[in-house]
Amino acid sequence: MKTPAELARAACLASKVKGSLSVRQMLLMGILAGAYIAFAGWLMTVVSHDMPKFSGSGFTRFISGVVFSTGLIFVVISGSELFTGNCMMPLGYLAGCTPLRKILRNWAWVYAANLIG
Repeated sequence: MKTPAELARAACLASKVKGSLSVRQMLLMGILAGAYIAFAGWLMTVVSHDMPKFSGSGFTRFISGVVFSTGLIFVVISGSELFTGNCMMPLGYLAGCTPLRKILRNWAWVYAANLIG
């Protein structure tokens, strides 16, 4: 278990690393993350489309969550860049580790790449 101070240091380090990625890295990893999430959303729709008729809405929602989470698992395992994962980068700015311009640059490229994916 990490202490709050250790978590803040880890967030600062992650912010520094993410802020120093090249545009090519952000685009490639962002497109991959967007594709993984899009695939998981599509798969969730396919799997749960007719389920409520046969198994009820509660179980359908549970299975939908399980199937969609595979996209998040793909993102974590591959180390790709998902915009929502970069929303903790301002901690690096507040701690003085990462300039604001690098955070905004990362957000813009990763957000655009996620949309492309």
